[in-house]
Amino acid sequence: MIERLDDEMLPLTGEEHPVNRHWPCYRVTVTPNMIAMLILLCLSVVLHGLFFTQSHCPSGRSGFAHLSATLSVPWVSKSIYFGEGTEEDADRAWDAISINNGTLALDSVYVQGKGIPHAQPFPWDGSKEIYVLNGYHGMHCLKTLRTWIRQVDQGIPTTQPAGHMLHCLDALRQDVQCYADDTPRYTGFQEQGRSGTGQVRKCRDWNQMEIWAQQHTACWRYMPELEREGRSMLEEYRFCPDGSPYKEKMEEYFRNVG
Repeated sequence: MIERLDDEMLPLTGEEHPVNRHWPCYRVTVTPNMIAMLILLCLSVVLHGLFFTQSHCPSGRSGFAHLSATLSVPWVSKSIYFGEGTEEDADRAWDAISINNGTLALDSVYVQGKGIPHAQPFPWDGSKEIYVLNGYHGMHCLKTLRTWIRQVDQGIPTTQPAGHMLHCLDALRQDVQCYADDTPRYTGFQEQGRSGTGQVRKCRDWNQMEIWAQQHTACWRYMPELEREGRSMLEEYRFCPDGSPYKEKMEEYFRNVG
């Protein structure tokens, strides 16, 4: 859950700075109509924009990872994520999509030059600040929505409040309206009347974005048990890969705090 960040976190000065994070609390009555709406909206977003690429990306490269729309990808009505195989197969495919790489440590001077607001400081390097890539936030929302829908469909208790789902739906709405994808999708002649099936578009490469994100890793991994157990959220930032310039400082810190 990528919003597990706090803009009041201060640089480490030898003491631990806990991060208090809470989702907004909403009172929402869950109805069958709401469930249907969530399913339709979630699937619509997935089918209209796989991995949040655009059919016609802005000319040139993206502003941060310098991605270009080089992949030819068709719209599909079925995939390993929906419609092919069993629900369990789809569960495994969705579970394999990780959001952990989406939390970055970026140089303060770099982001300031890009016109990006200041963020909370990175604990292992005071010259860096913590950011979340928007594509990963969107993927987090899609995964969370799908998990919630599956839980409701199976009649088991949901692990997230409905207010979180509404937050995610609105975040996805903002992205869809911001991108304003004007690609005409052909109609007629498709299986079950689904427009655009098989039509090819140009997309950015999610894998290339992952490579760029890994080069700027914040050593972060999602650990939902921390808040439940009253442990420090800094533990989410202890996953520096081999070769990371932050690994030695991170390991020293956790040796000292025990």
